[in-house]
Amino acid sequence: MTAVRSHISEHPPSSDHWLAWIVYSSELGYRYSGDEYWQTFEQATPGWVLNGDRSWIRDCFRRFHRDMGGVVPSGPWAKHFSIICWPITHAILPKDLQRQFARILYELRHSFSKELLESPATLGEFVASRSWNTTSRFRNFAQETRLVGQIAAALLEQGEPGSDSLIHPIALRRIGQDLDRERRAREWLRDARRIASERAQVRGLGMLGRGAPSAIDRPEEAKVEAAALGIEPRLVLRPTDRQRDSWEALLEIPDLSHLLGRFPQMREILTGSRCVVAGGSGRPLARGRCLHGAQRITLTRWPRSDELLLQFEQTDALLEYLLRTDCLLRPGPIWLFRIASDGLAYEVRSVRVRPGERYIVVNTSGPIVSTSHTRSINLQCDGADGALLDLPSAFTADLEETLRNLGVGHAKRIEVWPAGLSAVEWDGEGHGEWLASEQPCLAICVDHPVDGLLVTMGDGLVPPLEFTSITPGVPLFVELPKLPVGLHRVHLSTRLGSGTDNVALGELEVVMRIRESRPWSPGVSPHGPLVVRMEPAEPSLEQMWDGHAEVTIRGPVGRNVASTISLFEREGHRATAEKKFPPMPLPVYAEAWRSHFDRHFRRNKRAESSYDAARFCELTFSADELGEFTLRCERAFAPLRWALRRRQEGYVVRLLDDSGVDGQPKITRFPFETPLNEEEIATAPEFKAPRSGGMYVAKLPQLTAAIIVPPVVQGLEDLGITPTIDLESRSLEAVIRTLAISHLWQRAKLPGEFFSAMRRRDVLLALGDHAMRLLCGDKWARAELAARKRKNGITQLKCAVSRRRDEVAVAIILEKESVDLATKTCRERVASLASFGTRYNLLPTTGPAGETDARWLSELALRIASDVGGVETWAGERLRSGVTQLMELTTFAKGARFLVLSIDSHRLSKARPTELYAGWEWE
Repeated sequence: MTAVRSHISEHPPSSDHWLAWIVYSSELGYRYSGDEYWQTFEQATPGWVLNGDRSWIRDCFRRFHRDMGGVVPSGPWAKHFSIICWPITHAILPKDLQRQFARILYELRHSFSKELLESPATLGEFVASRSWNTTSRFRNFAQETRLVGQIAAALLEQGEPGSDSLIHPIALRRIGQDLDRERRAREWLRDARRIASERAQVRGLGMLGRGAPSAIDRPEEAKVEAAALGIEPRLVLRPTDRQRDSWEALLEIPDLSHLLGRFPQMREILTGSRCVVAGGSGRPLARGRCLHGAQRITLTRWPRSDELLLQFEQTDALLEYLLRTDCLLRPGPIWLFRIASDGLAYEVRSVRVRPGERYIVVNTSGPIVSTSHTRSINLQCDGADGALLDLPSAFTADLEETLRNLGVGHAKRIEVWPAGLSAVEWDGEGHGEWLASEQPCLAICVDHPVDGLLVTMGDGLVPPLEFTSITPGVPLFVELPKLPVGLHRVHLSTRLGSGTDNVALGELEVVMRIRESRPWSPGVSPHGPLVVRMEPAEPSLEQMWDGHAEVTIRGPVGRNVASTISLFEREGHRATAEKKFPPMPLPVYAEAWRSHFDRHFRRNKRAESSYDAARFCELTFSADELGEFTLRCERAFAPLRWALRRRQEGYVVRLLDDSGVDGQPKITRFPFETPLNEEEIATAPEFKAPRSGGMYVAKLPQLTAAIIVPPVVQGLEDLGITPTIDLESRSLEAVIRTLAISHLWQRAKLPGEFFSAMRRRDVLLALGDHAMRLLCGDKWARAELAARKRKNGITQLKCAVSRRRDEVAVAIILEKESVDLATKTCRERVASLASFGTRYNLLPTTGPAGETDARWLSELALRIASDVGGVETWAGERLRSGVTQLMELTTFAKGARFLVLSIDSHRLSKARPTELYAGWEWE
């Protein structure tokens, strides 16, 4: 390395030294920890800026591949980082990824199999399929699945015969030594190796008992695979007011992360798409939410038996098939729920009751007739009625008649409960979860004389067991072997008599879900008294800072939770800013946390000055003996990005280009004072921003990066501005350009300085006003301006919506509806406006998609009126046609804007940091 540095300090790199440069750049790749690669490279290599050539490094690696069989980087990451992908890939496993790699191997240890360990390629696919809960750096790295598989196999089999062929022993030893320096990583890797060594001796035991993931040739095969994993949701009822017998219905969605192991092609959909739950209230589930353990979603209406319970924004034919076959409610109309000791009522799929228990019967075809044995309940779910059954210890003829009329059967008692180590979850009715590391043991007891008890498993993993000597009331214990991850059913049946004269007396099916051990999962704390949930599950540093991450904390009411946040510039260094927040009483909801974070950290001067240089933050929640939860948020990593530094005289911005794209990016600046005016700037290593600040934008083919540079504030006169936008003719192109530039302002990177967020909001409000002037005309714009100057301006503005005789009532009705809609979600407002528009002929009654067109146009109008910067991404290719229609439907566009301003007024214009108008935060 010394010789390389000595040569480059005075001369350009020589083709005679190409192999030395391979080693040199790969060594820097090994030390790479998410900081700027080329900046680190330049600092470590004096003379590189003057004599070096980035493309020459890539040419060396291509020669290395051609002459010596070096690896060719692949995947989306390699496409976007076309030069640095080579040295980082050849670094094998950079230091800052090693801990995450060890953790994933530990979490997957119980899914190892002999077949999987014998195939590094499929092992790499398997590891990659579970990288969704890691940092963006690791997810990029995991796209090299073949290399990942080789590293995983080498680490797991280190010291075993043949392991030297996977990675050179010296390189492997170095990685192992670096892992050993961190205690937790050392323990994770040691346990993963131990389990891998045990599993390597047994063929056929592992993922679903089937070995490694493989291609599925027919949908029927995929259905069998998915059924074994257990993705069927179940229903749970929860009391909301016991005195009034009020209950709510919950749909428990299982953890879908197990699908990734068998169907890696679904990773992009399950990690990158939001999900709508049939019958659920509110907005869709956040991206990746279904991969972080079971979720309970409150239902406002009972889903139909033919309705798809989970609908992802993106999908493919195989996922659609699996969801339609295994993710539906079973046919009704009668559902039975047993009230367990925890107060919840769990679904009983056999629809059979037992003496001495309490149940809830739900009917979706009509009300339940009250009898002396039933009591109506208030089930807070449209389309379903419920009644409470409190059963005595013995059945009477009258009670049996009541059960028959309800469509419910009864059986003699077979009681089952977990013995030995406690199950992770047990509902008291035969449905439980165990960890893959445990060996389930069941206790079985019957309360009546029987001649035999038969225990069978539907998947045939355990031979049938038959007991013929049974004493009523005395439990039997059945120990099952360690079962692979997935869903297993144990069937218990009792009989009277022998041979061909058997009479079945009772039966019970135990549903056993085996899941992987999870020592820690981003976004969801371990099940316990302190539960922390994040949306998105893996927020970036920017999302946390800008208020786009929602944090909810649940625990015993009245207890306090303390929070501490620390900012770090480099791995292993001391925090540049650290703040311990005042305790908050549990539970903590998203809005309360956002306000708490903003008040105690985001507006803290030390945090503001440290944020721009920070690479990641650590957020810790602690509630004494209730537990502790730590979250790490890393800065988003992009091939083209801006860095901002504060100096005494102002701010300096520097463009960091790791894309490897030939040619210089186009650099432009947009002032706060004239946000539609684009000023082109000559390319330079860094840019000294004017004291007034503004937005800097860099553009390459298919890549754009923007940053807001705050103004230098020295007095009150520097605090506020009034953006000026030149008047222009009303045209489609003018609207499209306004929306595109608004998108840049909204998406631009926001530094820590608080005034930058204030200035951006002022700009977006001005751009929104301009977009509405272009859509609705100058008269509307003047009416809006006049309304802002009056105390009852919204009431006055309604007169400007339409002066046509047949449309004079439009604004009056919208003003009345806005009172109710102020408490509704954006999705509900879209539906209401679409219905209103078609009812009063403000929208076309026909179109390519009928009602769907009306809803889409309604949402487009409301988004332009309330969130001008987010419209372009949401509308996509339909933007031009949609804007064209709205320019013709001016009364409807005015009505949408009027509704936005009315709701903002009802909510006293108290907009969140992520909103332009109060109550208008879109997904």
